[in-house]
Amino acid sequence: MARPKRPVSLGEEQRAELIRRTEVPSAPVQVVLRARIVLRAADGIDNAAIAEELQTSKVTVGLWRTRFLELGLEGLDTLDRPGRPRSLPEEKVRKVIAEGLIPPPGRTRWSRRTMAKAAGISVGSVHKLWKENNLQPEVPITFRLTNPLNPERHYWDVVGLYLDSPTQAM
Repeated sequence: MARPKRPVSLGEEQRAELIRRTEVPSAPVQVVLRARIVLRAADGIDNAAIAEELQTSKVTVGLWRTRFLELGLEGLDTLDRPGRPRSLPEEKVRKVIAEGLIPPPGRTRWSRRTMAKAAGISVGSVHKLWKENNLQPEVPITFRLTNPLNPERHYWDVVGLYLDSPTQAM
């Protein structure tokens, strides 16, 4: 016979928050599962029945029931994972991200190698930081101005298009 489980009791605000977490269409699957586990546990259902109903393991149900009882709603949030902390100093990370889109003096763009040399970190670290922050310094952000024979006339033609666009243009 299994040990008796500590009962889960929910206040009105907690229940409303858990229901909200299960109904958000863009919520991650893990968040929805954790909220459903706690809601079913609050209804007095056994861990094995919850696990079978939600198609997960009894260990998972027990983990989130215990975490909720100990920490409340904050216990259902994802905690920091153990492991090696980031080895790059914060000022170097800021430098790579902030200066990534501003070209160095005398050049049109940064390359991973030139940024790595300027920041004092490895090329792989620069690549990883740029990818994490969706930076693409190799893609130029430019536009081209035309060099018309009569620039003043060209200017007024463009202004005229904005002020009185042709009816069939759209």
